[in-house]
This record gives sequence, structure tokens and C-alpha cells, in this order.
Amino acid sequence: MSKAAYLFLSALLSFGWGVLFVLGVIAGSWALGLLIGTVVLAVLRTLTTLPPAVGSVILLFASVQWSLVVVEVSLRNLMADALYYRAHERLIERWPEDPHLLRYRANASIEQPSVGDLGAMSGQPDWRVHKTIEFETDLAGFRNSNRVDSARSVVVLGDSFAVGSGITQDLAWPEKLGPLLGREVVNLAIPSSPWMSLANFWYESDRIGGFEQADVVLLLFAGNDLDEPYGKRRSFGSGKFTPPWWKKWQIRLENLQRRCALDKLIMMATVADEYGDQVQSVSRGGSSPILFFKPYVERAVRQTSDIENHGNFSDLADILRALANKVRRHGGRLTVVNVPSKVEIYPEFVGREYQPQAFGQVLAPVVAEIGAAWLDIGPALRHEAQRRGASGDLLWWPDDTHWNADGHQLVAQLVAQHLQRLDAESQ
Repeated sequence: MSKAAYLFLSALLSFGWGVLFVLGVIAGSWALGLLIGTVVLAVLRTLTTLPPAVGSVILLFASVQWSLVVVEVSLRNLMADALYYRAHERLIERWPEDPHLLRYRANASIEQPSVGDLGAMSGQPDWRVHKTIEFETDLAGFRNSNRVDSARSVVVLGDSFAVGSGITQDLAWPEKLGPLLGREVVNLAIPSSPWMSLANFWYESDRIGGFEQADVVLLLFAGNDLDEPYGKRRSFGSGKFTPPWWKKWQIRLENLQRRCALDKLIMMATVADEYGDQVQSVSRGGSSPILFFKPYVERAVRQTSDIENHGNFSDLADILRALANKVRRHGGRLTVVNVPSKVEIYPEFVGREYQPQAFGQVLAPVVAEIGAAWLDIGPALRHEAQRRGASGDLLWWPDDTHWNADGHQLVAQLVAQHLQRLDAESQ
């Protein structure tokens, strides 16, 4: 192989390592080591004659390397539907303006075949309920179809139940709530801990000049909101975190790398091995089985002392207090909605009886103390579940930890009735 051909292949190989790093196919340390090795061989070739076998190895590496690039780019663009079982996971990313926070990719619109989180985790195709999910985001990276920020808006905060995970856009309860009230509804929910709900509301209310006289509705999920990593907490009253320009570009690069299609393929192939034993299946006769997430089954029997002594409980109380104060400064009202897990509404499937929830019993006085309203939707969901008992129609997807369309419709009605009741009381 001539010196010119050798140097061209070395340059192509060096560039390829960088491309694979940017795409997230290889780690930075591997990319750097392979790049150094390629450069060293190129320098040696300019100084001396290397065995022909070295050129053959370089050619083989370049062929494999650029084949991986083509496969990765093709998978990202042609098989995105097969790489994610939930639509919102295609769009979630760290926010470059504050990398402690998550947002969705801004101004995005996707339509994707989807299955429930438990169905995917189980690895059992027969247990899955297939559906198509439409997911749209606004310019700020939240799940809103036609966002209008105005006084007297209803602002929705919370995790995946507030986002509407597992349901298509127009059937999600925040989308249903607006027409019931005749008011604009702005969804600022992101699947994470309550700390992120506070942070995102703080950013957005300041960015647009405040949600004056807004009704802020925060959903707290008993299954995991006390157990999520609360991460780094900051006092937003002392200013926001502004990363340097280079840090913003680093976060954008990391977001691109996290969407590595080859990694996603491996994850989809091994998800059942990693999480399958956390899924509990209960037969329903002729229907598909109803699935439960075992950690939620275990947490459903916590006692009040378990909640009060939990390591994150004081943090949660502080977050609720800070959010209530921020809402009041804008002349608004805060409502905290207690969301039960599937097993708390359908305990008979796991051999239990329905009982009052310790999470709600402990949180209700805290919410009252900070001057916010409390809405426990558990009893209404349980009543409806019992009413439907004979038909077998559920309020949750059988293969998911989240509500189906009927569940979302009922929750929208419950929240609307609650806010209308507050309006009537204030008058």
C-alpha cells in the first residue's frame, strides 16, 4: 500500500472514531485510545515502511467502523419505533439551560406503536396491549398541543401520570380538562421527582412573566414520588443555574449519545432479563392477565411511620412548601392530587383488601399546613373500579402502571369538579 493511500485510510479511520463517539457507539476513552493508535501508525508509516499486513488491518478496521456508522444512522432514522416501547422516551433529554433538569425535545411531534411498561418489562408478547401513541411538545419542551399561557390558566405538574404516559395526546387527562373548565391548561409535567416539578414551574412562571391567578395542580404518585432520586436541590430564590456555553454543548452531545440505536437494541433485547422478575402477573380468566409492578405492591402496605421516617419525606415537605409560596406570590392556588398505584385500587388481585393509604394520611396534614388544597382521587377510582367489577373493564391498562383512556377521563372529571368547587367556595 502506498504512503498516500495509507495516510488517507488513517485519516478516514481517525474521523470515523470521532463519528462513532459522537453517536454514542463507543465511549470517549475508547475513541481517544483508538485515535491515538491510528495517529501513531500513520506517523510510523511516514518514517518507515510497515508490513503489508498492517495496511490490511487498517482497511478492515475502516470497513467495520463505517459499517457501524451506516447501521447506527439507519436504525435511528428507519427503526426508531422499534427502539422504544414508550413514545415519550424518544424525546426525553437533559435540558442544556440547566442540566439538572429534564425536558422533552422541543416542538416535536411523533406517532409510535407502543406497549405498556410492564408488558415490555415482562418479556411476554402475549401479555402486551398494543396501541399507537401520539406525542407532541411545545417550544419549551413540555407535552402541549396548542400551548397558550394566560392568566387563570390551569398549570399541571407531576410525573408520568401528569404527562399522560401510555396514552395518546388527545386522550390524556390534561387535554380533557381544558374543555371541561373552559380554561387554558398548560402541562409542565416531566417524569421525575417532585423537586423537578418545583424547578420547572419556577423557570416557566418567571420566563413568561408568571401564571397570574393560576390553578396549579400537582400530582403526587404514592408508588414512587417518595422514592425517586431527589438529586441536587437548590434555592431558586437566589437565582437560577446558568451553565457556561461549553457545558450547554456538552449536554447537547450527551443527549445525542444517549439516543444510540445500537445500545437501545441491546436494552430492548435484555429488558426482560433485567426487570422481568419485578413484574407480577395475575390471571383474569379469558382476558389478558393484569400485571403489577412488585415494588409498588410492596410499598402499598407501608405504614404511616414508614412514610414519616422515610429519608426523602422532609425534602418532599420542603418542596411542597416552596411551591405553595411561589404559587401564592402569583396570586394562584395550589392543589395537590394524591395518585394511588394500580394495586391500591385493585388489591383483590393480589389477595388483599382495600385499605386507607398511609401516604395520603401523612401528606394531607402537610398540604393543609402550607395552605394548599388536597384532592385524594383514590376513593373515587376505587368506587368506579368496584362499579365496573362484573364487566372486567379496568381504569388502568392491564400491561401498564398507568391509566387507560377511561382512567384519564375520570381523573379529568374529578380534577374539574374539584376546581369548580374551589371557585364556588371562593365566591
